Amino acid sequence: MPQRDAVSWTVLIGGFVKKGQFEQALEWFREMQLSGVEPDYVTLIAVIAACADLGMLGLGLWINRFIMKQDFRDNIRISNSLIDMYSRCGCIGFGE
Repeated sequence: MPQRDAVSWTVLIGGFVKKGQFEQALEWFREMQLSGVEPDYVTLIAVIAACADLGMLGLGLWINRFIMKQDFRDNIRISNSLIDMYSRCGCIGFGE
């Protein structure tokens, strides 16, 4: 990728999620973190969707903690994505 900013990473990660290649999306999210680029809310929604489709509750919980530390906790789209992930992972009570 010539320009490695949050937008380019998000396009890459979101593309993998749309194609159903959730493991690859999460691998690229890890690479994004290692490169020091901070995700935006669109990135987080894509990663939460990948966690939901893979049933990766542990990573989803980590992302939830990350969201609480950042300035995303009041974002309704992220909240809806988390509720969806928890319900698909069989833990709807975590969405409260």
